[in-house]
Amino acid sequence: MSGKLRLSGSSSGYIELQSEAAANSSTLTIPNGGFGKILQVKSTTKTDTTSVASASSFADISGMSVTLTTPTSGTKVLVRFHIQISGTANMYGAVKILRDSTDIGIGDAISGFTRASAMVTDTSVSYGTYKMWTVANEFYDTHGADGSTDVTYKLQWRETTGASRTIWLNRTSDSANGDSNIATASTITAMEVGA
Repeated sequence: MSGKLRLSGSSSGYIELQSEAAANSSTLTIPNGGFGKILQVKSTTKTDTTSVASASSFADISGMSVTLTTPTSGTKVLVRFHIQISGTANMYGAVKILRDSTDIGIGDAISGFTRASAMVTDTSVSYGTYKMWTVANEFYDTHGADGSTDVTYKLQWRETTGASRTIWLNRTSDSANGDSNIATASTITAMEVGA
């Protein structure tokens, strides 16, 4: 193999690749989709409110899902969420990411522990209902799709204490004090990345 390969810029400049001095063969393969190219981005923003009371299992957060259209086999998906949560005093909220019906980006199984992607808690009796927390995480997923079906990413949550406590999305738990009545928005985004 001899000579040089020159890749010219669209207006000026270039990158030049030269073969090795040793007499052997080298191959450079550039995939059709490029390296790390963003192939599609889907995002959902929820501006209304919803809540969940203490429960023994996770439930979908209404409106917090996004669907990628037939992602290509071998690509990966970066899933990000950024949500606003409040709750009644002494609440413990757990949030997890799912690909279709499969949990992803959660902690290992430990006896007596709830597996989740993120959590929020308020053990403050005073003014706890006037607070709001930003809960955010991301996961780089190998989706396993074959390029013929859509893939949906969604969020689920639960209040884990088993007591009569509630967690809210996009609003403060308290609604009686006008100074602390805050309404926000939450987002989930999925980006398909070329391998």
